[in-house]
Amino acid sequence: MIVRKFPLQHLDPISLLGHNDSNVRQIEREIPVRITLRDGTLSVAGEEHEVKPAVRVIEELVELVERGRVIEEADVATALGQVRREPDRKSTRLNSSHQIISYA
Repeated sequence: MIVRKFPLQHLDPISLLGHNDSNVRQIEREIPVRITLRDGTLSVAGEEHEVKPAVRVIEELVELVERGRVIEEADVATALGQVRREPDRKSTRLNSSHQIISYA
């Protein structure tokens, strides 16, 4: 199991996560990962082959929020569909501020 963490202090959490974390729950229903936000840091935990696509979905949504958009259910569905269509596409937004913590 791995946990991928990245800071989101620069974003409005509700714009990304949705009211009552509805966007997060939508991702978790489609991909078996656990997504949490603590102290401005988003964590995605699960098996590596599940965490990678979940992070790609979140990165797509972060990009939309950075452009001023409030994420809706349709945006999440579009991002999930894109990841399903292109499962091997590498993430373009991962950088050194992302930490990967592995544990058994």
